[in-house]
Amino acid sequence: MVIPISAHIINAFVHQGKGGNPAAVIEHNGLLTQAHMQAIALYLGLSETAFVCDIKAKQYRVKFFTPTQEVDFCGHATLAVGHYLVSSGRVSSGNYTQLTKAGNFAVSIVKNAEVMMKQRSAKFAQTYTADTIATLFENTGEGSFVTSGVIQVVDTGLPDLLVPIKSGMLSHLKANEVAMAVFCDTHSLASIHVFELNTHDSPYYANTRNFSPHWGIPEECATGSASGALIAYLNRYEQLLAHQHVVFLQGLEMGRPSLIKAHLSKTNDSLCPVIGGTAQHITTTLLNVEQQSAKVVE
Repeated sequence: MVIPISAHIINAFVHQGKGGNPAAVIEHNGLLTQAHMQAIALYLGLSETAFVCDIKAKQYRVKFFTPTQEVDFCGHATLAVGHYLVSSGRVSSGNYTQLTKAGNFAVSIVKNAEVMMKQRSAKFAQTYTADTIATLFENTGEGSFVTSGVIQVVDTGLPDLLVPIKSGMLSHLKANEVAMAVFCDTHSLASIHVFELNTHDSPYYANTRNFSPHWGIPEECATGSASGALIAYLNRYEQLLAHQHVVFLQGLEMGRPSLIKAHLSKTNDSLCPVIGGTAQHITTTLLNVEQQSAKVVE
């Protein structure tokens, strides 16, 4: 017996109709096991594949898979899911709760426009030295590319290590994928998220790059979860005002410039990152999954 699957490929955080980070969105039909979902994610080979189910009046549940494993949360795939749900008519424009392994997230969906997601209030954790970070990149010297700012793990859904980079250095970085994968596994990190602050005349508050080789993602061109961690970091260390709306540019080095909008929202006594942008449907791929073996065939 085979299980028919429609995989909707959607670019999230597109910039002027281009770039963006592709994710697959698949409606969970109740027959898919963990093994099926992992096999599909590996077969599609995208940084994230999202399986959405239990679509109700104001909430839905999502499971996220990289090519190698399930993860608790994903920002750009959340954007892709929201775009798919409203553009396909599965839900109407409005406010929803997305249920994930990382918790419940508020999502605002507007048809043919933006999808915005509210993340958890940031948890600030372990700090690291520039010399330690230098071992994760090739030909960078002893941390000379890092600013004097704090290098710290920030978690708004996933634990991302934020690394401030000196101006002009971002595009020259080359990840040592083996060393980085071991480091992220050892320290239970989702990614290494490096950023370069721009001058006031730039439309982008910061340019960023994101690396998750331990999850089968050498580099990602738009990362919503880490962008939430970044705006919380900037509010704490770079005097970014709580009400200030900013834009991050990611993926330039990959030839896929992606635009990520961000601000902080006061919830009770906490500041929660709100991340979002626009998405674009690319194609729909039809697959068949063998029920017993979990093998994927077109």
